[in-house]
This record gives sequence, structure tokens and C-alpha cells, in this order.
Amino acid sequence: TEILINTNLIYNLSFGISKILSKIFRIPKDATFIILISFLLGYPNSAKCIAKLYNDGKISLPLARKLVSFTNNASPSYILCAIGISMFNSLSIGIILLISHFLSSIIIGICYPYSQHIIQQNVSISNSFYKISSPFDILLTSTLNSFKTLGIILGYLIIFSLVPSILLNDLIAPD
Repeated sequence: TEILINTNLIYNLSFGISKILSKIFRIPKDATFIILISFLLGYPNSAKCIAKLYNDGKISLPLARKLVSFTNNASPSYILCAIGISMFNSLSIGIILLISHFLSSIIIGICYPYSQHIIQQNVSISNSFYKISSPFDILLTSTLNSFKTLGIILGYLIIFSLVPSILLNDLIAPD
């Protein structure tokens, strides 16, 4: 996912449908690529992009709040594979869950309170959202960010599963 974002492929794909998405969701045209990221790549990629745009001063706080409210979706592969196939043993249930998940996000995005400040905001997102020069740098950055995210996830797993298990076995029920 980092590679797709860093090569600007997502931004270029969303450029063709930016007029439609900006009218439906009442956001600036240049911010519509975040919607595409959320539906194709899922969480946490859209949240990362929104945070980066906000921290760089390219979007306002009201626009960031609106985008976060409906673009933090689970990854389609997670819903289809992990939930649909692994938990329910049914791809059709996974597809139903995916459609309902996306429809709820779309409804939230459409029904979000209208704000003239969000529409009139001048979003200056250039074609190079992430300024990384070579394919090697893109691969290196993507790999390092993936390891960082995995390290955080594994840290939480250790804290919330291993530590309570040790405490329960050693402190509550000693031999």
C-alpha cells in the first residue's frame, strides 16, 4: 500500500473521478484521492494521508474531520478473507459485509453536515504527494514503515496477551 501511495498511482487514478466524488461528498477535488485510498487500501492508510495533509497545512481541520469520519474503512481483503472466508467460511457473506461496510461509509460521507468552509478551501495537493525520488527510496521507505507498523502491532499483542497470561499463571495460581 505504501508503494501505491508513494508512486502517486492512487492520486492519478482518482483524478478522473474527482469531479463526481467532490460533488457527492462536498469536498475539494484534490482531496478525493483519500476516498479512493480508503476504499482500496483501507485503514490506516487513509488516516495516515489525512494526518500528513493536515500536518503539512494542506487541508483544514474541518476538512480533516470530515474525511476521517467516513474514510477509515477496513481493507477489502481483510473483510473478504479474514472475516468472510476465515470466520464464516463463505465468500458471499464477506461480499455482503464489504458492500454494507462501504455503503455505510458512503452514507456517512453524504450526510455529513455541509460546511461552506470545506468546499471553498483551496487544497494544494501536488502530483507528488510524497516526495521520494527513486524506486529504491520508495521500496526502502515502504519496507521501513511496514516494519514500524508491525513492531507496534506486535508490541500491543505482547502487552495485552502475553503479560496478562504471565501474571495470571505466576501471581494468581502459583505452584
